[in-house]
Amino acid sequence: MPDAIRVSFLLTLSLMFMPLVAGAVMTEDQLLFDVEPTLNQSFGASIAIGGYPEIGIWAVIGEPGDTVDEKAFAGSASMWAYARTTPEEGYWVNFGKLVADSPVASARVGSPVAMSGDVVALGAPSWGTDGYGAVYVYRYEPDSLFWEFEQRLTPTLNKTSQSNAGVVALSGDVIVISAFYTNPAATFV
Repeated sequence: MPDAIRVSFLLTLSLMFMPLVAGAVMTEDQLLFDVEPTLNQSFGASIAIGGYPEIGIWAVIGEPGDTVDEKAFAGSASMWAYARTTPEEGYWVNFGKLVADSPVASARVGSPVAMSGDVVALGAPSWGTDGYGAVYVYRYEPDSLFWEFEQRLTPTLNKTSQSNAGVVALSGDVIVISAFYTNPAATFV
């Protein structure tokens, strides 16, 4: 990642994760990066923060250019948890990557990411033979302490329209998916 982008990413990240304790000071003392970088992975192309008291604070960081299983630009997302050492201080811990159930070249999983509570959604707007798009849904499993794949959402109509479905918003268990090049008749399952 070029230095200017890395600094911008770090500043954005530090502003997003302001301490929850009144009067605490946030410093830019931890740089988050992919632990297994690949060429053109675009680490930080999208980012979301979420969680709740039972699971803590989490960040999902999109890597739409990541190569997965030798498939270029299949994409992925990194999961990071914030570990508090004191009420005022803590550090970020990498919990690995979320990848597609069956990676596809040029799908760009993680182009957009969304997070709400114990649910993460990763958009893949270029997924499918004609670019009709998909959204991968993961849920936090407290027993395993990891994010488990739950399902892939794809258009059920107009699959050849290059709908590029995959821009995603999330609130609780409600997922809204934009398919900005599709016929209004398209539906998802």
